[in-house]
Amino acid sequence: MAILMLVVAMREPGAWAAVLFIAATGARVLHAVGMLASPTLAAGHPLRLVGAAGTYLTGVGLVLAAVLSTWVS
Repeated sequence: MAILMLVVAMREPGAWAAVLFIAATGARVLHAVGMLASPTLAAGHPLRLVGAAGTYLTGVGLVLAAVLSTWVS
């Protein structure tokens, strides 16, 4: 994810990319908090689910941004 952020950031993105970077970082933090908040790693936690889903969604957004910025420029 960090490499995707770097690739997108090097292509002079708009303000939407900064929002995507912050959302991706927030999703990773939520996932980590969910891992620490659950009594065992086998037990699920809502923050863990939200963080994982947010990671996947922002990851797809970053991939699309990287691919589109490569084709446009």
